[in-house]
This record gives sequence, structure tokens and C-alpha cells, in this order.
Amino acid sequence: MTVKFVPIDLDTFEIYPNHKSTVNVVRNALSLLPEAEIVFEPPGGGFKWKKTESDDEFYFLLTTGNTRGWHTQFSDTTNAFYSDLLNKKCGLIVSLNEVESINVSKIISGMKMLVKNLKIDSDLLYYVDSNANNKKTLNQFKLNGGFFNYYDSLFVNNDYAHIVKDIEDLKERPKKILLLGGNARQHRLRFIDAVLQLPNFEEDNFISTAGGSYFDPKLKKSVKIQERVLDLKSERHTESADALAQTGFIKHWDELDKFAEPTQWGADHLWSLEVYLHTDSYFQIVTSTWFEMDLERIEMNEKHARPMYSLQPFIVFGEPNTLQALKDMGYKTYSDWIDESYDSVVDDRLRFEKVVALVASINAMSRTDLSAMMKDMLPTLLHNIEHHNKRVTELEIEYKLFNDITDTFSEQLTR
Repeated sequence: MTVKFVPIDLDTFEIYPNHKSTVNVVRNALSLLPEAEIVFEPPGGGFKWKKTESDDEFYFLLTTGNTRGWHTQFSDTTNAFYSDLLNKKCGLIVSLNEVESINVSKIISGMKMLVKNLKIDSDLLYYVDSNANNKKTLNQFKLNGGFFNYYDSLFVNNDYAHIVKDIEDLKERPKKILLLGGNARQHRLRFIDAVLQLPNFEEDNFISTAGGSYFDPKLKKSVKIQERVLDLKSERHTESADALAQTGFIKHWDELDKFAEPTQWGADHLWSLEVYLHTDSYFQIVTSTWFEMDLERIEMNEKHARPMYSLQPFIVFGEPNTLQALKDMGYKTYSDWIDESYDSVVDDRLRFEKVVALVASINAMSRTDLSAMMKDMLPTLLHNIEHHNKRVTELEIEYKLFNDITDTFSEQLTR
């Protein structure tokens, strides 16, 4: 049995085949599976809105959410899609229109608002985003949902033999730590300010951050952090960047080969345009989107996948149990070499201090010791990239989402 999915606009219920890449996450994922079919008309009903009365096939509407709570004024019951929702002949799958999750309480209230506005049973709704605690959280509120990491499913890097050789022959890398600070969130600015106090931190490490200010409760004043920008046009990779441009890679996301080298052009680059930053440093500090503990959220996105593309060990400055979530996905972390006890610390202040202390200890190590440690880590680094590539090429991530959706609606699909 092939399960049909129809991409629509939530407010108008019109078929909407073209979306931006992040809006298209679930559609692109499901379209790869032989058991799933993306269609642009109501199943069994011919063109556009026409649908036969005898067609009882259950199908799914794919739509997108927004941070305003998916508000819709639609009320035309003569529309075939809306009529099928009211008559429980189809389900509605809401996928986030950005990779980054919105506040959990907004998700809950938004879904309840959608149920109320459409006057449909909440059992017909299913929500997808990159919160690893999504399903557990939504179940508490009797709502359906699943976890899907867009970046984790999109890229494969099979060209890493030269990195393995570099690690095997490693003498010394130019920098110790790579810290990509990202947007000027309060927790990131506070962390960057703390590690900048470490001896020779700027000299010994790669660091980038947007400029901004955070309030220091101890000093009782605002602290300003200056913007720091890494040179992504360094001689180390100018040739590869030029070659990439000549291939005509710059094109719409929908044309991307799922199994292409993990490359993006411009501000959203994941790997290739910054490869030297990874291969010229030992550890990466992943500055997660969120830091404060939230029992209902563990956000997973490209920041956590990026080090694994380049065989680089990492520290997570983020929510508690992030490392555990990665281990639950089959990845390995680095507790044999560094203190990862910070991951289980739920007190935000103590976790902050433990991560800073860990960074300080790595920052204080000699490059000789760091090289020896990285060589010893190589089997774990290889496990992670091979496990990642396997998950993507075998569509493990997509199947997990598909199976969760179909399990949720098994009764409707088999009646």
C-alpha cells in the first residue's frame, strides 16, 4: 500500500508544490520512500478539487507552520480537503517552516488553536520539528508528533580519506579549538566572554561571533562583545571554492542531490567552504540554539552534525542531555578522553561552569598531546561519519519519520 501525501497551503487549502528548502523538509524526505507518494491532487479524485464520493482512501495533507500559531480562517466545507478533514478521511501534518524549533508552549497552543479554528479532531494532527523530545512532549498533551533533523538527513561526505590520513600522520594543527559563535544569543555571548578570558584563547583558536551585548548579573551591567569574523576566503581553500563556483553549484535547493557532498553556498554553508577551519583545529565547540534546561526540548540541528562531517571531536555548549540524544541515535561521544559529565547537569549555572572548565583544560593542552589524543580518537571519529552516512544513504532517518506517522494513523490506514 502506498501512502499519499498532498502539499497544501494551510490558510487557503490550495495545492502548493513549491516551497523554500526548510519548508519542504517533510515532503522531500517522504518523496524518497517507495511507500510514500507525493501527489498534487486529491487521491482518487482526478484533477484539482474533484473527488469521487466512493473514494475512502485515507491520505495526508502536508503543510507548514509559523511562529504565530498556524492561524487559519478557512471555513469552506465544500472544499474537498477540508471536507475530508471534517469526515476523518485525511490527516494534517504540520512541519516547521524553519529548522530551528519554536518555543514548546507555542507549539502546543498553536496546534490547539488550529484544531479549534478548523473544528477538527486533534487526533488528525501530526507535528514535525527538530526537537528530539518532540514526541514525548506532545504525547503529554494528547497531540501527535515526531522528530526530524533536516540537516542530519540531507548530507553525505564520502570524501574524507585525506582527513583520515592527516590524523594518522598528525604532528600539529595550527589551532586548538574551533568556536563558531553564530547569532548573538545571550547564552552564547556570555560563554564567549568567559572563554575569551582564558590564556591566549584568541591566539590559539578559531573564533567567530556576531556582535552584541548580554547582561551580567554579577557585574549588574551590560557587557558588549565585539563581532569576530573568520576569513572564509583564505588561501587554504580558495581553489576549492573557485572550482565549486565554476561547477554552477549555485542553484535552487530543490535541485540539490541528496547524496551530494555537504556543501551550501553563502551564509548557510555547512562544510566545504569552511573545511580548513575543521582540519586546522582539534576540537569544535558546538554553541547550540538553546542553553537553558527545558524538560520538553532538546533542539538538534546542523550545528551538531557539522563536526561529524569533518571527523572532529566536539563539546556541546547547550541544553542538558544533548550528547545522550546523539548517543540514542547511534553516535559515539568522547568521554574516554574528556569530561562529558556536563551533559547530565541540569543546573544551568553549573553546566556553564563545567563546559568553560572543560574548554580551559583543552586550551591548556599542548598540541603534541592534542595530536596524540586525536589519533587515539580516530576509530570513534570514523564510527560517527560512517554511521551518519549509513543512516542517510539507507534512508534510516526518513523511514523512522514515515513509520512514526503511519503508526500514529494505523487505524485509519488499515480500515
